[in-house]
Amino acid sequence: MKRATLLVLLIVSAAAADADSLSLKTERVVIFKDGYGLFMKKGTARTDDGGRVYTDAVPRALLGTVWASSADGSPVAIRSELVESSRKNEEKFPAASMQDLLRANIGGVITLVLEKESLQGTLKQVIEPGADARETGERVISIVPEVANPALDPSNPYFVPAYSLVPAPTPVPPRSIGEAFAVIVASDNTTHVIAVRDIKSLSGSEVKTEAPLPGVETRRTKRLTFEFGAAAANKDVELNLLYLQEGIQWVPTYRLNGDLKETATMALQGELINEAEDITDAAVDLVVGVPNFKFNDRVSPLALDRELRRTLTAMDRINGNNAFSNRILNSQMAYAGGGDSTTPQPGINSFFDPAMNTQTGQDLFFYNAKDVSLKRGGRMTLPLWDSTVKVAHCYRFNIETGKLARQGSSGGSFRSSNFAESTTAPASPLDVNKNDVWHLLDMKNETQTPWTTGAALVLQNGLPISQDILAYTPPGGTGSLPITIAVDVRGEFRDEEISRQQNAYERGGTSYDLISKRGTITITNFRKEASKIQVNVSAGGKATVASDEGTIRLNDYRAADWAEGQGASINQHSDIRWEITLEPGAKKEITYTIDLYGR
Repeated sequence: MKRATLLVLLIVSAAAADADSLSLKTERVVIFKDGYGLFMKKGTARTDDGGRVYTDAVPRALLGTVWASSADGSPVAIRSELVESSRKNEEKFPAASMQDLLRANIGGVITLVLEKESLQGTLKQVIEPGADARETGERVISIVPEVANPALDPSNPYFVPAYSLVPAPTPVPPRSIGEAFAVIVASDNTTHVIAVRDIKSLSGSEVKTEAPLPGVETRRTKRLTFEFGAAAANKDVELNLLYLQEGIQWVPTYRLNGDLKETATMALQGELINEAEDITDAAVDLVVGVPNFKFNDRVSPLALDRELRRTLTAMDRINGNNAFSNRILNSQMAYAGGGDSTTPQPGINSFFDPAMNTQTGQDLFFYNAKDVSLKRGGRMTLPLWDSTVKVAHCYRFNIETGKLARQGSSGGSFRSSNFAESTTAPASPLDVNKNDVWHLLDMKNETQTPWTTGAALVLQNGLPISQDILAYTPPGGTGSLPITIAVDVRGEFRDEEISRQQNAYERGGTSYDLISKRGTITITNFRKEASKIQVNVSAGGKATVASDEGTIRLNDYRAADWAEGQGASINQHSDIRWEITLEPGAKKEITYTIDLYGR
């Protein structure tokens, strides 16, 4: 009775056991920068009597992204289950005892050395303790064949073993056999039964030293079964399968090269990281944009994963216990459709022409490549395009929160990168001259393809000078790439109180002084060329005056403007910007006034 219960719990029969196994090939992979890929596969097989085919390559797909369809696009039902098959174990191990050696040489001609004599003959049988109860005493070993599935990778943080070693129930033989015996037939056809404990050694011309492990090997695999229906029974069918899974991503990297005076050659390549599954001769789409996948951290129940319990629990927490309310289901989802254009874009030379083309969709942009092969665990680069871009050198001096945080009690500067880090520490002469003016390249995107955010390596006539981040730049937009801190454009800044009106405002029983501060910024151009310089001030308080046509923008209170959040929330935040051009050797002083409340 116990044995029957064990088998019921252990074995899940497969209704599609006689169906054909699908030979699925990855036709296309859509790869996102955040580590997810949409796999599109196609396969053919012959259905069984019930119109079913199956595959044992079960992906660890995301919730709601597993879809199957027939050749005409009609949806196909999917069933996911565990399937087991058993056979006698054939795996062999080094013989560790005389009993193992005898078992390994059953059927062979051997010589047994006993206490006082030797006996030669054919070994017919090894009678072992409990032999009459062996059928109930065999171990059941469950093994899952290796498939391209990250859930079966022990190095994967979500590894879920799909196999188990199930101990056999304790055998209860009808009679007790106390020791093991070897049955050997001599050359005169006499049969000898010899206790194994009396055998000192054995020899022979073809003695084997490896013995099979007694037991039954049970293969326990995940399986997806596709239901085409009785009308498709015993017919060849075509199946299309798509699913989204994590473990694959692309990283955009740029290279700028040239004299960098007025133009540069900019190239983009995609660096692929594949930890999902093997890709062979497939089309690959690299996505620019921010897709919205609501359940990208939830595993599909079809994956037969232990994540299922967490998935359902988490879904119950969304919007109370009504996870699939209309509000959730009607939320905006990014659409990845769109037209296909094989016409080369102006200003771009494709390395994959005509295999490489561009494709646009709603809110997303795609780079396409064909015939890409990459094993799981592999890395590769895909050159996407190169283009000549116009560049303009500019300089930027930022005085902002973090460099100019104020004390709520006095309104004084708490720290500034142009001076000592602390108002209580003596300033070093080097601190006074610290340079915060950045040299940047402004580049206008005159192509029809967006520049996605990525690392950019800058070379001047082949020599590396910097690397930084190029931010997303749409067609027609201008992107700024930081190069380095300028050595020949200098910026200085000082902040001073010019007036104070005591008890100017009272709130909640607390009186505040109205403090007026003047900031003075001095920019010097030591370059031999006229230089375009942008100056930005971002600080707490209300800016009232900005010289030299500086633009003022007022905003809400920001706690980060104040040291340790000491500033009163009655204060605003101000952003001031100047765009100036300095001739070689010229110096420019600009000022602003900010009013703020302090205690």
